[in-house]
Amino acid sequence: MPNSVSMSKAEPSLLFALTYHSISEGPSPLCISVESFEQQLELLLDAGFRAQPLGKLVDTVESRKAPPGRFFSLTFDDAYRDFRDAALPVLERLALPATVFATAATERSCLPGGIGKSLLELSELKDLTEHNIEIGAHSLSHPDLTMLDDATVERELVDSRRILEQHAETEVLDFAYPFGRINARVRQIASHVFRSAWTTRLAVIESKDDLHALPRVDAYYLGSPLLRRLLAKGRPDTYLRFRGWLRRLRGTETSYQ
Repeated sequence: MPNSVSMSKAEPSLLFALTYHSISEGPSPLCISVESFEQQLELLLDAGFRAQPLGKLVDTVESRKAPPGRFFSLTFDDAYRDFRDAALPVLERLALPATVFATAATERSCLPGGIGKSLLELSELKDLTEHNIEIGAHSLSHPDLTMLDDATVERELVDSRRILEQHAETEVLDFAYPFGRINARVRQIASHVFRSAWTTRLAVIESKDDLHALPRVDAYYLGSPLLRRLLAKGRPDTYLRFRGWLRRLRGTETSYQ
């Protein structure tokens, strides 16, 4: 019988968080059809991946001890209304947890810098928590935080957490930077307000990662047949590093000094 050490060597740890926005027929890459969404999830499950709540993934990074196996978490930025209408029924059928990073703005008809679709009302967020959904923060008004002064950044983060906790009636511990924009100053402020903060840097999660500059994989890239094959083999790292390099070359990759 193989011992636990040899089993760990045979099955290394692979963790990542997927980013979605709108589950709809809108423009790519921020929109994905419900049919494609369901196919992506079933592909991951068929490849032996197990879904984890985002909080458990954060615990893994915090412990610096990643368990052997393939794990993923699902995140949805902005809290578009179609999350409840299109994504949630699929998540419930497959018994998968997820996190919705919601903005806390009172205006819910159109998100600044968004795709023109309406958001869930703040009063509706509590209902999501009853369906295995965690609520995270995505700022107060969805600005590029790196363009704001410290006091305004702090207000965007602190007020968003307070408002979301009030309406969702749950702790809001995790944060996603709007547009993935981050610098050392914004990261420092986020570290004082939230347990974790998530970027759009394209990479799998490693136990040594900074808890307040964590990477995610945009679901758009699951459209690549090559990435799907590599995920099935448990080896997406090279592909993601290459795509991340291309994004840095174009100036669209998250980085901070």
